[in-house]
Amino acid sequence: MKISVSGLRMYSECPRKWYYSFFTSIPKKTNYHFLCGSGVHRHVACLHKKPAQPRKFFFKSKKSAIAAWFNRWQRALKDAKEQKKLVFIDEDKEKKYGQVGAICIANYWNDNVRKPDPLEIESYYQTRLKGGILLRGRFDQVRRVPLGYIESHRPELIKKGALDSRYQATVIVDIKTGYPGYGYYQPEDNLPLMEKVRLQYSLHEDFQATLYCYLYEKTTGKKPIGFIWYYLRNRKTFFTYRKEKDYEVLLDAIHHFRENVQNHSFPKNPSNRCKYCDFLKACREDRCFLMVEPEELFQGSAEIKEISNTVKKENYLQLRLKLKIPRKKKKSKFPRPQRDDNIILKNLPWDQK
Repeated sequence: MKISVSGLRMYSECPRKWYYSFFTSIPKKTNYHFLCGSGVHRHVACLHKKPAQPRKFFFKSKKSAIAAWFNRWQRALKDAKEQKKLVFIDEDKEKKYGQVGAICIANYWNDNVRKPDPLEIESYYQTRLKGGILLRGRFDQVRRVPLGYIESHRPELIKKGALDSRYQATVIVDIKTGYPGYGYYQPEDNLPLMEKVRLQYSLHEDFQATLYCYLYEKTTGKKPIGFIWYYLRNRKTFFTYRKEKDYEVLLDAIHHFRENVQNHSFPKNPSNRCKYCDFLKACREDRCFLMVEPEELFQGSAEIKEISNTVKKENYLQLRLKLKIPRKKKKSKFPRPQRDDNIILKNLPWDQK
């Protein structure tokens, strides 16, 4: 079983979506936010490619780097439209996220043009747990940090002017194209202490930081100083770190996830996220969609409309016989529906009787 932080998050948000994502061949979709984010990550990695002539970045100037970004963005939009991957098409958002990407590239250039290059860019890490579980993750960047930074952020690691031998002077950096989601506030904001704690609670509990620190330690034999969220739109960073207890929390969540998957437990969890979901049509299965107009209480005559769905189901499951004598079950793999314009769902686990 291969587990990444994205898969772990997806299962916690909606187990049914996780099943459709990992055990069917239904085409994946995207939106402008994710399309921009993935494009910016690729462009940042491109900045650090070594050019023919020695210079800091691959592009000669910030202006040329931004121009190349817009070219990348137009190609990404064209490909997404041709492959019908966009959930919604909105020309205003196309312009908006094109500008967002340009701002991110410009800010990255300004922040890093005089700083040392990352030690690693877009590198894969993985480790194995008992029971055949493979944990894996792709780090945006791994960077070296000076002793002064460590002393200010984690002074307990400095002993007699030297770094604790269990650690390496490195941090894992994750690049973000959105705005800080960890309760960013100005230092002068006079918020009560516990309000600030609540706003940043998820920052210091987030499974991505925990998993990446765990993977780094298991792979290199050394602990990283910590993990940094780097928000390009406003040039802010948020530092956090993890300890053994955090790893225990993560491994408990992985154990819970694994048990539920092995028991074929994939309940739906409908929410506002559904409107952007890749698998909305499949999730409704072979039932019609419903639509209704808003109206005042007990007034009006809005009729619920039924919208046909192109999804079909084919079941070949046998009923389970009520035998008193237990019998061995053959290890089964999740069925994979054929890839088609009209989705065909075969032998869904929750249809077993």
